[in-house]
Amino acid sequence: MMTPEEAVLYHLTANYLSPLLPRTVQDTLAPRFQKAAAILGTSPKLIDWTNKVLWSMHWDGVLTSSSDFEAHAALLSTALYENRKVWIEYEGKDKRFQFNLFGLVRRDRALLVIGSYWQHAQPFVLTVRKIRAVQLTDELAASPPPDFDLQAFTDTQLNFPLSSGTFDEVRLEFAASAYSYVQSNPLVADEVTLTPPDKYVYPGYFALSASGVPDTLRLRQWLSGFGDAVRVLAPKSLRREVGQAQLDGRTNLVNAAEFERLLQREIARCRREPSVRFCLLLLDLDHFKAINDTHGHLTGDQVLEEVARQIRAYDAARYGGEEFAILLEGIGVAEAIKIAERIRTQIAAWPWTSAQGDSIAVTVSIGLTEFPDAVARQADLTPSGAADPDALERLAKAIMDAADQALYRAKQNGRNQVVGFSPKGDGQEPEA
Repeated sequence: MMTPEEAVLYHLTANYLSPLLPRTVQDTLAPRFQKAAAILGTSPKLIDWTNKVLWSMHWDGVLTSSSDFEAHAALLSTALYENRKVWIEYEGKDKRFQFNLFGLVRRDRALLVIGSYWQHAQPFVLTVRKIRAVQLTDELAASPPPDFDLQAFTDTQLNFPLSSGTFDEVRLEFAASAYSYVQSNPLVADEVTLTPPDKYVYPGYFALSASGVPDTLRLRQWLSGFGDAVRVLAPKSLRREVGQAQLDGRTNLVNAAEFERLLQREIARCRREPSVRFCLLLLDLDHFKAINDTHGHLTGDQVLEEVARQIRAYDAARYGGEEFAILLEGIGVAEAIKIAERIRTQIAAWPWTSAQGDSIAVTVSIGLTEFPDAVARQADLTPSGAADPDALERLAKAIMDAADQALYRAKQNGRNQVVGFSPKGDGQEPEA
């Protein structure tokens, strides 16, 4: 007699594991699946439980399968069980081919079959959803290579290593709502450190720092699954790949909204650690409208993209049409001046040409300010708590206004220069 607890196991098997079962096994278990459904139907508590438990897949709503998916999966599983070769018709291939099955892998919603073509031993991956037709043969399947291991093959081939192998450092910032999940599902890495929401400098978030993180497509898929609930702080290359919603489409730098969030996070850190400071640079391209009017918008777009490339090494954003912002964490005025001048001179010296090949002049004006000095005299903007969201927003606006005032002075003084913010309201060109 089947117990209600056993019925739950059959229910889960029928719902989630059927594609991995050979057809003969499915046929044998079919009466038990039906009996399990009947037993669950008489138990309101179990019915309620099954409605509250969902095996959610990363690819739900992304990948679709043919109407014959279940039948194809059952035949492939049968072929694997009986060690028989199959004929397969596959999307993108003109002719059907024989295939030897070495394994079936359920990866999120996708069911993948691992095996080799004809009489060869080299393993390949096929996606079951792309199979148009499958037919069992009476011929025994060819054997995999002697050293073939399905788990090792899956780890190396399905995770798609993209570079030399690992990221030395990965720093992530998650919404606090994701804390229990990330804590219970540790990131694969040599070392992982979590800073919980109640100890993190930015309200409503927590931090993850890791070293020796495998550089894989799987990591990018995992991060993308969090949507707006995750920010990649480092490395910048991963941030540009994953955080598309936070990036400017033209330059691939972070957009204004994301930069303001990063700015507030840094302010919160400085409020908690009074010895820490940062500098903010606002950059504006000089006479950019004239470049567009004279040489065309294609040239203007090329200028924006090249300027973005030259400042990409910093925490930079495209803040407006031709305006950029740079956050220099842990850097005081003296070093910030050197960085700003280096950026300004590099842009001015770059061999700019129009889309038609004509030489053009491109320069940039820069306004510079430091936190907390730029707002030190504004007592109403100095919160007693580091994590006060309203105060962080006011402080971010104040520091942006200070940098904007300095930028305005740089424009007034003749452009193509760096000007620092003065609390007296008379921005002064800083001395390097």
